[in-house]
Amino acid sequence: MLKTKLIRRKLYCLPGTMCDERLWSDVERHLDPSTELIHIDIPMASSLRAMIDKIATVLPDEPVEMVGFSLGGYLASYFTAYNPERVSRLYVVSNSAQALPESELAQRKQALNWVSKRGYQGVPVKKAESMLGARSRRKRSLVQQIMSMADVLGEQAFVSQLSATMNRPCLIDELSASRVPIKAFIGMEDSLISMRQIRKLSQVENLNIYLTSDCGHMLPMEQPKWLASHLNKSS
Repeated sequence: MLKTKLIRRKLYCLPGTMCDERLWSDVERHLDPSTELIHIDIPMASSLRAMIDKIATVLPDEPVEMVGFSLGGYLASYFTAYNPERVSRLYVVSNSAQALPESELAQRKQALNWVSKRGYQGVPVKKAESMLGARSRRKRSLVQQIMSMADVLGEQAFVSQLSATMNRPCLIDELSASRVPIKAFIGMEDSLISMRQIRKLSQVENLNIYLTSDCGHMLPMEQPKWLASHLNKSS
């Protein structure tokens, strides 16, 4: 007789910009057998609010544990900030729940302008490498996976994800008011999150920050066992 896997806990996961469920594959291998990751695609939408509304329709009505990486971390934070009664615990990975810095906004506008004129050509090797920590860049499989996820999602997803989420309000005050228990995980070589942003994030009283070495922005791929060990602790 086949034994049925007993699922006692579900984690609803949102990926980052131009990432799919493969982002979590190594993390999943290290989770407790009774824990199930439920992948939620980043919705196609014309605005941040529309994305959140679509996410709301795919989540259960009862409070859930949410995990979000990068853009998904911001979306999960936004959902939690304005729907705290629907979130029992929030895990934010590689995101500060704050507005994008001017330098990042300029790069995104430039990228969208390029795509509108010449079409989407995927993630360049150098860009993929820049998302990883120094040690991880030597693992060509990680670089290739970043590029592959972006290739599968394509131009429509790229334009939607960048244009709809360009203007992000800072969520620090709202997350504090939510009283939802929050854990934030950040790689110490993440070039997209500054120490100033980390300090501001630490102002959320109901939030604990965990830093990991030898890790850039792609934390679920670079430090999957470390991240899973924290996700396994439900308190």
